[in-house]
Amino acid sequence: MTSSKFVKNLIEMVTVRSFAEAVEKSAYLAAILIGVGFCWLLYILMGPLVIALLLGSFVFLMVFKIGFLWFLK
Repeated sequence: MTSSKFVKNLIEMVTVRSFAEAVEKSAYLAAILIGVGFCWLLYILMGPLVIALLLGSFVFLMVFKIGFLWFLK
């Protein structure tokens, strides 16, 4: 994809055509900011080691669940 085509697509994505679309994009932006803020708060309160253990446990549970579902087939 060329640079000008990328910029054109980016401008097309952020263009607001109606009030409903503005409200929808604002809601998505607010959800992203709340999620990033929550992740930052967890990082500040617990530290990087605990975050790594938490993410590792989520990955382990995901792999275990996929393996269990694969076993059921």
